[in-house]
Amino acid sequence: MRMGWCVVETVVWVVVPQVLALLGLLARLGYRAARDRGRQQTVREFVSGLGSGGEVEIDDVRADGSRLRVRLVASPRGRGR
Repeated sequence: MRMGWCVVETVVWVVVPQVLALLGLLARLGYRAARDRGRQQTVREFVSGLGSGGEVEIDDVRADGSRLRVRLVASPRGRGR
């Protein structure tokens, strides 16, 4: 009986940390995906307000010295028509 318990205890000590590490990675991946969807939605909202002929410049640095700079230049109304 004692031998069976040692095997179970060893499996628990080996498997549980691996499972917790995997869950941590999945949580971090979910957080990053949600953050990126939020950024994407923000950029879409900015661009939808520009109209045709406008410009969008995006300066995106990552690998987590995170930075997202967006410069929007609307086209002058009445020009080019």
